[in-house]
Amino acid sequence: KKKSLSKNFFNLNNKFPIFTLKKNIYYAKVFLKKINKQTKIIEIHNRPEIFHFINQHNPNYKLILVFHNNPLLIRGSRKISERQEILNNSSNIIFVSKWVRKKFFEGLNCKKSQKCKVIYPAINRLSKFPIKQNIITFIGKLNKSKGYDLAGEAVVNILDKYKNWKAIFAGNEEREKYNFYHKNLKIYKWLSHDKILNLLKKSSICLVPSVWDEPFGRIAMEASNYGNAVILSNKGGLPETSKYHIKLKNLDVTNIFKEINNLILDKNKLSKLQKKSFFDYRIFIEKSVKILDHIKIKNMK
Repeated sequence: KKKSLSKNFFNLNNKFPIFTLKKNIYYAKVFLKKINKQTKIIEIHNRPEIFHFINQHNPNYKLILVFHNNPLLIRGSRKISERQEILNNSSNIIFVSKWVRKKFFEGLNCKKSQKCKVIYPAINRLSKFPIKQNIITFIGKLNKSKGYDLAGEAVVNILDKYKNWKAIFAGNEEREKYNFYHKNLKIYKWLSHDKILNLLKKSSICLVPSVWDEPFGRIAMEASNYGNAVILSNKGGLPETSKYHIKLKNLDVTNIFKEINNLILDKNKLSKLQKKSFFDYRIFIEKSVKILDHIKIKNMK
């Protein structure tokens, strides 16, 4: 019902048969019927199961597989044999972090390949360093795997100590309930991406204390690029989101409180970390797009 992204874009809006068990395969079959006969490259995101199906039934396509998550937890790449087949038959494999790439090669005889590339998720950068306010943010699922229970308690304690600071949390989670309350704490169930970015422009400190292994950590990257001092856990690909962050030595309320407290007390340290994060041009959208374009142009030959 919405306007197409472009004249060359179309969406597959097919209803699955009631008794379809493998919806990925059904979707792939519909997809192959719809695509242009001149198609050379098929890019598949996070669905190795579809990769195997297309490779077995239509081996003439050049297949690019993009992993956004741990390959060891996705159907079609859990087994060593499945990942070896992907490595043998893909044109390229793209990973959102070095950590995800490392997980892919677990158990394989080789640990790298020329066809494998890490392309970091990225956003458009701000033209100048934004004006910062005394705001602490936590953005993501409001659950234990994201460290919300730890961050919530630590932040309430911080707000009790520093009356001129505020905190804003944004996310949702219907399965877990927490009752963090403070007059200077605002919790949103959901915010659009534009509103999240506007919030990160204003905030000074962003908390990403994930307990689970984040494949990359988009919020940590966005917060860093928007000039936040990011406090994060050493989980998965999180440390790759910026060269400049505070890595929690122990993932508990005491350490989160301590690191926030240190930044508030040392304004010079806070300002330096914010600006180093903002001016770190290791991850930026032009670089990611350039790598991806190069891969596709090479495959068109």
